[in-house]
Amino acid sequence: MTYTSRLIAAALPFALVLGGCALNPGHPWTDYTLPAAAPTTSPPPAQRTAAVLRVDPIAAPAWLDTRNMYYRLDYHNAAEVLAYSESRWQAPPPEMLRGIIVEHLAGSGDWKAVLGSSDSAQANYALHLRLLAFEQDFSSPQASTGVLRIRASLIDLKNDAVRAQKTFDYHVPASAANARAGAAALAHASDVLAQQLQRWLLEVR
Repeated sequence: MTYTSRLIAAALPFALVLGGCALNPGHPWTDYTLPAAAPTTSPPPAQRTAAVLRVDPIAAPAWLDTRNMYYRLDYHNAAEVLAYSESRWQAPPPEMLRGIIVEHLAGSGDWKAVLGSSDSAQANYALHLRLLAFEQDFSSPQASTGVLRIRASLIDLKNDAVRAQKTFDYHVPASAANARAGAAALAHASDVLAQQLQRWLLEVR
């Protein structure tokens, strides 16, 4: 099952936490990060569970598991992936996304506990995530969109069976044709992903 959403990015100054500027000899870098997802309210007692969820590290192709900020010029050659020369992520996107998702799910109250893969406690379910796209796509020199695509699988650890699987696909128009606006669009998509992933897990667990 695939969920596709087209979203309008939040106001640029508030949609993104700017990590700062790290200077290499003769080469300035602007670092961008992803803010925490919007807080959620605790679920009604009927929706709460005594189950424990483990969120495994997010899998990704090797080229996506770096600090590079990628973009495509769809109007020129959509098959070519390019990287900004002076802008990058503060950490690889799979690492940042996992932090957002774990914190959001742990704060939701939907689970008895939300664990990382390094925790030794027993879990009832495991959430497997694979990042498929995290980039800025330009339809023209003046217009671009942040694209986030991720596949989620909920595993029942009692029998190692896949309980449910879903692909989340977001296309968020950026407010400008530059790295800052692209990062803001992807930050907004990441926030919505955390919230919709929470609701999906409630439906399928």
